[in-house]
Amino acid sequence: MTETTYDLLPSLGPWNTSYEHVKAAYRIMATEARYRPAAPGDGMGGVLTPSTTENIETEAHKYATQWVAYEEGPDKDAPMSHVSVVGYPNIKDTPALVFAIEAARSICAGEMRLAHRLLELATDETAHAAAKGMHR
Repeated sequence: MTETTYDLLPSLGPWNTSYEHVKAAYRIMATEARYRPAAPGDGMGGVLTPSTTENIETEAHKYATQWVAYEEGPDKDAPMSHVSVVGYPNIKDTPALVFAIEAARSICAGEMRLAHRLLELATDETAHAAAKGMHR
């Protein structure tokens, strides 16, 4: 099993925010799947900046800020407007939803290997939650 957000955010108490969970999910996507949806791109699917910790943190902040802004006040033109189509999860389950939504976007783009890897990450998150008895 790969690293999960449960490994990155060991406290996972009510004080952790959706923002922190989405940032952790972004870090995992960037490192485990080499997928950085908030990275500056060349318009052809290429990323223009290297995968440094600093760049990934900047991107994770941008991605999480957009995600949370949409959760807090849906706007049909918001970058994360696809979130409302499936609903809003428990904060602790947000990373699994992030991975699943990005997998769906990858499927639409014909990126099946990436979609498969993102679905594996979503499965790891849900398996961890199930193993810990966090849900029914």
